[in-house]
Amino acid sequence: MTRTPTDTPAQTAPPAAAGNLIARAEAFAIDAHAGQTRKGAAREPYVVHLAEVATLTRAFGGDDPAVAAAWLHDCIEDCAVVDSEIRAAFGATVADLVDELTDPPRTPRAQRRRLQVEEAATKSPQASLIKIADKTSNLRSVSMSPPRQWDAARKLGYVRWGVAVVAALPAPPDGALATFLDVVETARRASAGAPDADAWAIRRRAIGDRAVLAELARDADGGY
Repeated sequence: MTRTPTDTPAQTAPPAAAGNLIARAEAFAIDAHAGQTRKGAAREPYVVHLAEVATLTRAFGGDDPAVAAAWLHDCIEDCAVVDSEIRAAFGATVADLVDELTDPPRTPRAQRRRLQVEEAATKSPQASLIKIADKTSNLRSVSMSPPRQWDAARKLGYVRWGVAVVAALPAPPDGALATFLDVVETARRASAGAPDADAWAIRRRAIGDRAVLAELARDADGGY
């Protein structure tokens, strides 16, 4: 697959009968991210994350364009892929979702984190599903295979940031939120310690998922 870093005039219609949308998106993402690995100690191929996000997006109620966009959500941000290429290959619906999920290029980490929180409330329903799937996958990696150089404070800051983003999304489905909070509990156990995670688990059972998410988000206001 040949790419250039130069944008071209956008095409909004996908090629007719060009094969299964999700299978094509998967193949495109695998090619685009070839050779990339995750930052965690296990150095998994990056496509493991994309596959998990796509699977979670479907489980959370995502439609075919959303699952395709889940495969493609990091292509523009992390690869030599441009918006018009996504539009030409997959159409405007998928491309618009990918655009919603793409951080501005060369944005410093602190600004990127702040923007994701600030812009979460504006996400479309399908983009919100992909975003919570992405954060679920990322926080799971904090407990399973964090970067070797991350200490407990940095891991906890990453967890708090993920919570802040998800809390700002427009009312994620109950099942998606429950899955996310299960992962938050495990990630906080790996970063803040067992007493902290146990306390939030008890609080969650007492007041419910949405209320405990709001409390976790207030806690995240302390910094991430």
